[in-house]
Amino acid sequence: MDCACESQFEWTTEYYYAALLEDGSLWRWHFHYGLDTIVDSSGKGLLAGLIIGMLGLFFWKYRRKTAY
Repeated sequence: MDCACESQFEWTTEYYYAALLEDGSLWRWHFHYGLDTIVDSSGKGLLAGLIIGMLGLFFWKYRRKTAY
């Protein structure tokens, strides 16, 4: 048994799934994709790149300062 439905935002689609396994257990999961996930991934990548860049710049300046 599975179903899919649209979310309240037209640029994001949410899917809700449920599966009844042979042992009688019910598994449910849901995921969404669209503009929301693209913005979320881009934001996380931007933040990670900013942190890595700041650390790299700090250590590069520190190494340059102590090289002489």
